[in-house]
Amino acid sequence: WASFGKPWDAPVTYGKERWREHAGRLLDRAGPPPAPAGPAGPAGSLTSPVQIGPTDALRSDRIEAVIEAYASYEKRALHLYRKLAERFSDTPRASQQWRRMSDAEASHFTLLQLAPDWIAMAAGPKTNPDLKLAALDPLAAQLRQLEETAERPGLSLNEAVELTLAWEELELPRILDLLSWLPEPARKKVSAGLVGEAERHYADLLELVKAAGAGGLEERVDALRTRAATA
Repeated sequence: WASFGKPWDAPVTYGKERWREHAGRLLDRAGPPPAPAGPAGPAGSLTSPVQIGPTDALRSDRIEAVIEAYASYEKRALHLYRKLAERFSDTPRASQQWRRMSDAEASHFTLLQLAPDWIAMAAGPKTNPDLKLAALDPLAAQLRQLEETAERPGLSLNEAVELTLAWEELELPRILDLLSWLPEPARKKVSAGLVGEAERHYADLLELVKAAGAGGLEERVDALRTRAATA
């Protein structure tokens, strides 16, 4: 309004007196502006605003956004394992284990897709994780590096198994963190589908290690199984 031409401005001549009368009535109705004198309100109120400038402080992202990011990692895992199953189809035993693990990751992805609905239906206050999505960038970079390694020409069976194990070692800690942020009953449902199925998932991983004859990796698989079992 302040930036528009008024009916009483020089370029506007039609109905000038009529507009002046209308503006006068509005002014009378509104009354004078409040006087600045008097006690100020509390800090942050309209009468006592707090000056704030730009900040680099990280704020927590909504739990739904974090779940979406985690679900995308599960989807990437299922594609990675399927590609490895196809690439090493000349080793049927290993290829079969990758397919089984890919199916498990597909189940994890579906489960996390449902989690926001379970959270929405949960009673009680909702909490958001103490996490900013930007903090996941280093993890995303590690996963991307593993994916690029899987595409490398000349990748050996043992190397493929080791990168699979490395992916699983990155997955478990973030899933356990996620469970700590979920309200009930969403936590119980997600835990049953992810951690509850971990024993079978890691059994497939151990069979993959054995199928490839990748010695020295069994202890790392056992460490994953132990951590999942005691979560």
